[in-house]
Amino acid sequence: MVMAGSSGDLRRQIEAIQARDSSMEAKFRATSAGIDVNALAELEAFPTDAAGCISGCDNEKLRHWSEQIDMFYHFDNENGGRAQRVWVQFLSLAFPFMMGWTLQSMLLSVLARADFHRKRGAAKFQYVEVFCGRGNLSRACIAAGLLGVSLDTCVNPDHDVLSASGFRLLLAALTGTVQKGLLWIGTPCRSFSVMSASVSRRTAENMYLGDTSLFCVQLGNVLADISGLLLLLGFLLNLSEGLEQPGGSTLPLTPVVNAVLRFIGSSRTDTYHWCFGGPTLKPLQLWSRCNFIRHLRRPKPFVPSMEENALAKRGSDGSYTGNRELLEESQEYTLQFGRSVVAALFHEWRGN
Repeated sequence: MVMAGSSGDLRRQIEAIQARDSSMEAKFRATSAGIDVNALAELEAFPTDAAGCISGCDNEKLRHWSEQIDMFYHFDNENGGRAQRVWVQFLSLAFPFMMGWTLQSMLLSVLARADFHRKRGAAKFQYVEVFCGRGNLSRACIAAGLLGVSLDTCVNPDHDVLSASGFRLLLAALTGTVQKGLLWIGTPCRSFSVMSASVSRRTAENMYLGDTSLFCVQLGNVLADISGLLLLLGFLLNLSEGLEQPGGSTLPLTPVVNAVLRFIGSSRTDTYHWCFGGPTLKPLQLWSRCNFIRHLRRPKPFVPSMEENALAKRGSDGSYTGNRELLEESQEYTLQFGRSVVAALFHEWRGN
């Protein structure tokens, strides 16, 4: 028999949970769908001096960044110099006033803008999740009291990083981060997955750039190049970066991403989405130079009915047939995974 008082207490507890969840959803919408150029207008302008030159940063810091960028060029040149070619194009389209500048000058301008915002107290983002999808990692950040932004076309079409305005928005968010803030990049992986290998033709012989006559491959390569740029800027801005891909993805082997990962000293951590409440085993590869990512390593679990829950099955001809329903569900992080990332990050912030 349930006492009346107990029933009332239970109702109040349920109402409190609903209010908390409703508040979190409102905050997520405000920091994802609600993020556009107007929301980040304060971070858009580049600081200039009396002569009209971009400023906002001391010479010692600029010299340090210049040396770091020069060092990165050596890694990029080993991979064919792709970053130096494509990043100039991206930044020129996003910022037409930079047309004709060297890549180093472009990158230094973005970095100086971030430093300027930090010095004047305008940089407040403790996390930026790029390609956030359903946003469960961002929800975990919000629940932990962190302030940030979540970017993805599925929450707001203005977040399209392939457009000049969407790319500017992404860089504005990056220049609004605090030191040690989380930069999480879950680059869409379709053309990099083992299931599309027979179509995309990404191999060591073509430096994993694949069959570039296919639009899906071209799109994937651009997203990889942008992800590499974010990783480099995150390193130079002293952020806590994380790159997530399925276990068999070749994205980390593409020229730009590979050059950046090697330059910043990033290492791979293997884990499994199943260990965080995922619907399938789904091996994951996580890349970072920071220690917090290693707390997410998990041994391969034994998964009952693994065959039934397989994301894809390999045929006798070597091709893969995907389970569409499970594939779509597995693309999204569980809230448990998000909480684990945040807990690991807090552990590192505390210096443990």
